Amino acid sequence: MLKTTERNLSFIIAITSILVFALTLAGVFMNNSLIGLLWNGLFLISWLMMLVFGLVVLFDGKALHFSIFVGFITALAFMCLSAHAILILARFIPQLPARIILPNTYLLKYNQMIFYTALIIVYFIHIINYIKLNPQRKLEEQIEKAPKDSEEVITENKEDETGETLVEERELSEKDLSILNSHLAQDNDLLLENNKEDKQDLKN
Repeated sequence: MLKTTERNLSFIIAITSILVFALTLAGVFMNNSLIGLLWNGLFLISWLMMLVFGLVVLFDGKALHFSIFVGFITALAFMCLSAHAILILARFIPQLPARIILPNTYLLKYNQMIFYTALIIVYFIHIINYIKLNPQRKLEEQIEKAPKDSEEVITENKEDETGETLVEERELSEKDLSILNSHLAQDNDLLLENNKEDKQDLKN
């Protein structure tokens, strides 16, 4: 169940991230309030899904190594994008601060570069994670491994079956011999008794 949720979240994060890029390019050529609203909505969805994805991987006791790596990268991207997300949420929630002062001049100077670099990394890593968690791919890998295992099992079963049948044949043959021997002994006793009776009749 957690693997299916993780796969669906990776798909949502990848799609929303690429749509944010597409709307950014569209906003360069068109100044439309609807595009800006869609951009904000898709970005917030991708940002929140990153948080959910990190929690899903955290609570997955059987998480794969690559899933843990994806969760770690997603958590870093979530933190890098948090300042932008809070500023967007402040437009809809008055209690949130409308301005955030970044403590580092590097972050302030390269703010946009960090923003879009984080989105690009998140997009590609979640596309890879989505493909790796594809159940059809896992099924094909299992089918490729299955013939070797099945052949070994079949040969073992054949050996067992032949061994069992030989034992059964031996057991049956011994039983048959004992039954036949008992019948032969009875027939010999009857023949001896008949011969004795015939001899006595001849004497009389």
